[in-house]
Amino acid sequence: MIKRTFTLMVCMLVLTLVMYRCKNKDAEPLTPDQGLVEELSKIDVEPVKLTDPAPVASTEAAITLSPAVTTLGTEIAGMGAAGAEPANVKAAAGKFASFFTAAEITALISVKKEVLDAAGTTGKLPANLTAILARASKSPEMAAYFPKVTLPTVDGKVIKGLRTGAIEGGPASKFEGTLANDACLIAAEAEFEKSKTKLDASRGKLLASAKDKYDAEVKLIGDAQAACTAGEPAKYAAIIKQAETLADQLNAALDANKDLLGDDYMSLKGIVGLQLIAYLTSLNDLAKADLQACVAKGTAGNTSASNAHDANKLLIENAYQTALASAEKTKAKLVESCHNQGGGN
Repeated sequence: MIKRTFTLMVCMLVLTLVMYRCKNKDAEPLTPDQGLVEELSKIDVEPVKLTDPAPVASTEAAITLSPAVTTLGTEIAGMGAAGAEPANVKAAAGKFASFFTAAEITALISVKKEVLDAAGTTGKLPANLTAILARASKSPEMAAYFPKVTLPTVDGKVIKGLRTGAIEGGPASKFEGTLANDACLIAAEAEFEKSKTKLDASRGKLLASAKDKYDAEVKLIGDAQAACTAGEPAKYAAIIKQAETLADQLNAALDANKDLLGDDYMSLKGIVGLQLIAYLTSLNDLAKADLQACVAKGTAGNTSASNAHDANKLLIENAYQTALASAEKTKAKLVESCHNQGGGN
């Protein structure tokens, strides 16, 4: 009798354990916590304020008449009203006559139009005029009639007339213990992958926007460089014409006052010739420098745009990685919820 009673008690204990196990099994959740699922769905890559390229600092080329020539021109033009040669004009003529020979002065006065045109477009002069210009450049008194030339600069560098991708993030980590046959964990993984797909798409849109901005900037830089280069010939042709017109005006003033000037007339005409060829040859060098400045500004602009694009890609990648890290933390909570929701003891 005791044996039968013991057997019955054992059977009841086994049955209780089986029922308890079944109850525990039934308590395991089939889906992750929906509050966490909603939290995960709201995570996105934060918008990024795109960086603009740093501006390219530049200064324009410039060429101006020397004050000595400007002063002479004003005084010569006013001689008729005064009825006499100004002392400054007479002193300038005397110094010029003592520095150059009569043959050199004649050469400066008789420069042909085609020689002046060549000087302005090529910077080249006949040998005799080249020698005169070289000798005058070594004398402070004669060099005072040379124009003032200011070379262009780009990013602080003087320009002379010489010829001269998106970062991909790693895959999201898989959590240890995720079971392929656990419906809740599979659902948690699916929600995370859905979130990551959205984050990847957001990153892609931001990167595309950054690339569009970069492409637009590069096009503007290219257009500006092309316009700069294309405009140089007309720009300098106009300046050459202005220089020649000014020389004609000075010569006309000298001719009008020839009788008052006497022997100084030829020397003053020589000064006009010297300043003109010095101006034109300097202008040619300046035009070459300006062309190089067009290229230098384009190159510097492209470098600045590229640097800004790289900085923007990094900003976007950082924003993406921040959002991805947040999604992974929420995924960890989802996985935890699969084990903790409504479980028995």
